[in-house]
Amino acid sequence: MAQLQLNDEDLRKSLERTLELLKQLEVQEKIDEIRNKLNSLEAKQRMLEEKTEQAEEGSELDDLAERQEALQEQMESIQEDIQELSEMKDNTSTPDQSAMEELQQDAEEAASEMQDARDQMEQASEQMESGGRKEKKEVQQSQQGASQSQQNAAEKMQQMSEKLSQMQMNMQSQQDAENLENLRTLLENLLKLSFDQEDLKDEVRALKYGDPALKEKSQEQKKLQDDMTLVRDSLEALANRVFQIQKFVLDESQQVTQSMAQSQEFFRSKQIPRITANQQQAMTSINNLANMLSDVMQQIQQQMMNAQAGGQMCKKPNGQKPNMQGISKQQQELNEAMQKMMQGQMNPEQMAEMAARQEAIRKQLREAQQRMEEQGQGALGDLDKIQQDMQETEADLVNKQLSHETMMRQQQILNRLLQAEQAMREQDLDDERESRTARDQEKLSPEELSLEEYKNRIRQELLKTNKLDYSNDFIILIEQYFKKLEGANE
Repeated sequence: MAQLQLNDEDLRKSLERTLELLKQLEVQEKIDEIRNKLNSLEAKQRMLEEKTEQAEEGSELDDLAERQEALQEQMESIQEDIQELSEMKDNTSTPDQSAMEELQQDAEEAASEMQDARDQMEQASEQMESGGRKEKKEVQQSQQGASQSQQNAAEKMQQMSEKLSQMQMNMQSQQDAENLENLRTLLENLLKLSFDQEDLKDEVRALKYGDPALKEKSQEQKKLQDDMTLVRDSLEALANRVFQIQKFVLDESQQVTQSMAQSQEFFRSKQIPRITANQQQAMTSINNLANMLSDVMQQIQQQMMNAQAGGQMCKKPNGQKPNMQGISKQQQELNEAMQKMMQGQMNPEQMAEMAARQEAIRKQLREAQQRMEEQGQGALGDLDKIQQDMQETEADLVNKQLSHETMMRQQQILNRLLQAEQAMREQDLDDERESRTARDQEKLSPEELSLEEYKNRIRQELLKTNKLDYSNDFIILIEQYFKKLEGANE
């Protein structure tokens, strides 16, 4: 009855873990959805900002004000998505209430900036209609105010997207930490099971045929079988999530179960050599599983350290690092769309939209260039020339004059962007090398993942193996595992 209750409890916990995993996946998908909407809206807002600066007629400003209203409606939809995301996260183990409140505040501020821009655009349009020197100055002020509000809104959207990315990274880090803790617990259970099987094997080997103690040892073997059933359930749950290790885990777990069952059969016939042979086989497979879990733990720890190191590399003292990779990717996607247009696979009416996309990319490149200059970064190629070429492409698309020459220019633009991206990557590597030298090769290690307590327990087990005279193979296994823990936590 106790065993049945234990299995029911394990089943309940397994269902809870599965439900939590599904909730986390839904949250991740929602975050991706909101980020995609924000990135698209930001590009449209920046494009509208530039058109607002260049508007010369009241009717043109009226049209832009209507487009601004449409963008506001999209932001309102995003605000609803953020509220939905907040409610979804409340039902998970990582609610992040403060982060969600910041996102909601950012969304409200972006919406307010967009409303201000729209109001000032309408005001500028009315001033244009009335005419006069005084009104002309006021028109200019209203246009500048509208453009500034649009820029503020776009920057707020970018900040929101970055906060969502950070939220995803935090969720992944927490999930990795939980996985690591689960692996430690599972590994401890395997080690204990292997220790107990080793003890029992040596005790049985010391007995003689017909010894009454065989009955007691048979009961102990049955208990180890029951323990292995619980461990196997956890192993198979892990294997179902990590398909790369699935076959190995299932094969070795099955080998342990079969070997223990066969040893029980030989207990009945009191064939001690066959009992101990199967016990040895069970122990070997348990040790194989322990080694595999040790390797998986090391991989997770390395990923977490790499993620932390990567996060520190991306932090710049004078602001955010320009996203040249994102600009290159957008340019490549535009080039591919233009190539399809050349091949007659798209409607020529879409050229105006392509011109707007090229304009938005050029604006992002200009802002990236300004940010690099503010941060004192070296030149990444002739970015001015790239922007000039982009303007020529915009003119070709507006005039519906897509030609082979245009496509050659687009390829040159992409090549130069990729070269600039590579130059930035090399600068980052140089900065990191200097940083490592200054820190005297200081290694990064997540404080919350300290293994000191666990290492002490392994030390005790290692001493126990020496004291109780376990086999050399098993002592070597524990020594190797202990060295891996030492290396991971240095």
